[in-house]
Amino acid sequence: MRAAIGIAAFSALAGLALVLSPPALAAHGKVGLWNVTVTMNGRGMPDIPAAARAQMKARGIGTPNGHTVSAQHCMTAAEVASDRLSLKGPTGQGCSLTDLKTAGHTLTGSMVCNGGVKGKGHIAITYDTPEHYSGSMDFAGSAGGPPLHMDYSYEGRWQRADCGNVHN
Repeated sequence: MRAAIGIAAFSALAGLALVLSPPALAAHGKVGLWNVTVTMNGRGMPDIPAAARAQMKARGIGTPNGHTVSAQHCMTAAEVASDRLSLKGPTGQGCSLTDLKTAGHTLTGSMVCNGGVKGKGHIAITYDTPEHYSGSMDFAGSAGGPPLHMDYSYEGRWQRADCGNVHN
């Protein structure tokens, strides 16, 4: 039973890693194709037995510590002109962003989740060049099981102006 709760909790929290679409911070960043990498580390996770880890692997779910997800994102001109984060990805998370602030090349804010995932987090994203950003989010909460703490690190690298078949 604990393993099932652990799988469900991790699946729900892993979804948070793909929910955030980083902004281009008001004319920082470039229109086009970006490679985005998110690394997740969890604390407070219950022990996951080998059989449950095998089930997770079969479903394409990695273990929380050091699990990396890569995706491509086609950043639009509207995103480049924006200084806001947008929530995309899995629905039903019940998450919202608050207290968004931009200072120079950095955006910070808070995330509050009151749906299937419950908890709070803080996010910071910095564009060090128009072709690269990095950031982090720390989230504490639960997803139907014991309390969990997840740390995420983000990195985005611009690839080219043409997004090809990648559309958001």
